[in-house]
Amino acid sequence: MAQLSSDRVYEHLRAAVLKGVHPAGTFLTEQEVAEDVGVSRTPVREALRRLSAEGFVELIPNRGAMVSGFTDRELREMLEARLAVELFAVQQACTHDRVDSRALGDVLDRQQSLVGSKQVDKFIAQDHRFHRMIVAFAGNSLILEFYDQLRDRQTRMGLARVVDNAERQKEIVTEHKRIAKRLKSLDVSGTQSAIRDHLDSALDQLRDHDLPDKLL
Repeated sequence: MAQLSSDRVYEHLRAAVLKGVHPAGTFLTEQEVAEDVGVSRTPVREALRRLSAEGFVELIPNRGAMVSGFTDRELREMLEARLAVELFAVQQACTHDRVDSRALGDVLDRQQSLVGSKQVDKFIAQDHRFHRMIVAFAGNSLILEFYDQLRDRQTRMGLARVVDNAERQKEIVTEHKRIAKRLKSLDVSGTQSAIRDHLDSALDQLRDHDLPDKLL
């Protein structure tokens, strides 16, 4: 029962941080979280330890935790790591002919239908699916797990605010279509170049945004 309570608190807080309900710099007290979720402080403490190990929060002994922030260097390093993974995935997918163009096209169609709909969470979910699918084509489960962690970090860096307008959403879909077209042709260098341009654009957008506490 205690483990179930801890898991519930963990999922609750993790979702709140990813969605920006608790932005960087937010102080979370054990008592407030316990009352919010309806559990004792013990499972809250356990959940905060898990979140700390994953870099979501910084523990403050006997008080609670602070939601972690990001520096410009951390943002750049995160996108560089994403780039390295995606470039490798493209090479593997093209070399071994593992590209499922129809599946990519379905994701793009769903993302296109969400442009300007104000359903930012759903638009981002399709963005995640598109990139994750490319990485999955590499056929390496450990790399895919690592990539999921990188995407979570980018979400915490303010991705929702960056894509919360129709013009940027249109640009993202256009960039995705360019990637998918090259990938369908098994064009390694062309696809990698399109991905570089896309992630460079994402970095510029994140830097231009006024994220919490002027961390960038």
